[in-house]
Amino acid sequence: SVKRIIIGGGLTKRNGLFEHIRKHVLQILNNYLDIPAITNDIDNYIVPSKLGDLIGIQSAFDIAQGVIEKK
Repeated sequence: SVKRIIIGGGLTKRNGLFEHIRKHVLQILNNYLDIPAITNDIDNYIVPSKLGDLIGIQSAFDIAQGVIEKK
C-alpha cells in the first residue's frame, strides 16, 4: 500500500499548491476510504520532494539506469 505521495518539480513552489491538492484529494475521496494516514494526517501523506528541483534529473537517471539494467 502507498505510505506517502511525494510531489516534486518547479511547480511545487507555487504558494498554496499543496493545500489545494490535499483539499481536492479529500473532496474526491468523500470519506470513501477510512485510512487515518489520509483522512487525519494528509499533511504528512502528500508531501513535497526533499530533492526539490533535482527530482527531474534524479527521475531521468533512475529511468536510464533501469533501461541499462534490463539489457
